[in-house]
Amino acid sequence: MEVVIVGSGAVGSALHLYLKKRHRVTLIARNRERRDQIALHGIEVEDRVRGVRETIIPRVLAAEDVVEGLESVGDADVVFVAVKAYDIENALNVAKRISGDPCVVTLQNGIEPYERSLQIFGDRAVHGVVTFGAYRPSLDRVVISSSGKIYVGSYLGRTRCVDTVLQCLRDAEVDAEYVDNLRGWLWLKLLVNAAINPLTALLKVKNGVVAQSPLKELAIAIVEEGLEVVKRLGIELPLDPREVMIRVARETGENISSMLQDVVACRRTEVDYINGVLIRYAEQLGLEAKLNRALYTLIKAVESLCLYHR
Repeated sequence: MEVVIVGSGAVGSALHLYLKKRHRVTLIARNRERRDQIALHGIEVEDRVRGVRETIIPRVLAAEDVVEGLESVGDADVVFVAVKAYDIENALNVAKRISGDPCVVTLQNGIEPYERSLQIFGDRAVHGVVTFGAYRPSLDRVVISSSGKIYVGSYLGRTRCVDTVLQCLRDAEVDAEYVDNLRGWLWLKLLVNAAINPLTALLKVKNGVVAQSPLKELAIAIVEEGLEVVKRLGIELPLDPREVMIRVARETGENISSMLQDVVACRRTEVDYINGVLIRYAEQLGLEAKLNRALYTLIKAVESLCLYHR
């Protein structure tokens, strides 16, 4: 298949390593400077699960050139959108410029990126809930640290594009599974991230610390607060989010969460799309969500201090 990956971070680079075995893959970087860096040096991907280390030098284009019509990707079968949640509009604008009516797969944390894609692409919009662990210790290096699946689904049921995406992933030996309750899986991951990401970012610790007392009890309380929101919304979760959160923290114990990486690098975090979403829904339901609000406020304060001291 002709595959396009928008985004060259941890998940995008990991996907490129897997998919290039069976598909023709084009990577779209956020700007020309990043495009040139990748074209010159490549991206080193260390897959600790499969025991593989490889420097990939992909066919790479700059997002601005695609949007402005200066570069053409050509017809594509599948477009994977692997950018931060707050960059989703720019990434979807790139996807709109790719010909061939491709299936568009969002992979972000949170609820809103997929729902925005659904508004634009209709039944071509698919979401993948990524559960393998990957992080980027430096600009040109990515580590895949733990195994996991990509749960693939759509609010519209098992569409043509859902099957196309499953085939694309499975042909490249990526563990992919169809889920008929995508909304439940999206919220499950949101609740897990709402505890692990801000706690690790604020305390500057690896994921595994969250599964240890006394932090474990606080993390469970944060998840339970979000679980009350989910229950009020009438959303059925596929698994107990408290158990999943502890298991994920243990299995990705050596991971540096994306939010911690952002805080250390003084970048914007995805807290608006994780704890911020929980707070907004809680307000609509007349709930307080005190713990999530406290975490949200602290992370936003860290972001503001970073900007102030730059």
